[in-house]
Amino acid sequence: EDYFELLGRERKFAQDPKVLETAFYSLSRELHPDRFAAGTDPKWKLISIERMSRVNEAYRVLTKRDQLRPYLLELEGFSAL
Repeated sequence: EDYFELLGRERKFAQDPKVLETAFYSLSRELHPDRFAAGTDPKWKLISIERMSRVNEAYRVLTKRDQLRPYLLELEGFSAL
């Protein structure tokens, strides 16, 4: 799953920052490791941490044009160099 899919966005360069922010915070509330801290099975907290790390990375890349451009080119099969 690529960063666009992860945040529920269309794969394109022009992204609405407010929509990205809304998607990010929605996923953050749903996946935050604290929600799984009191559970009896620690594997869910670990899964949550890994997933949140990916959500954070996706948000960071999709909100910064200098990072979004090469990421999108790579997804489409082009070299970012």
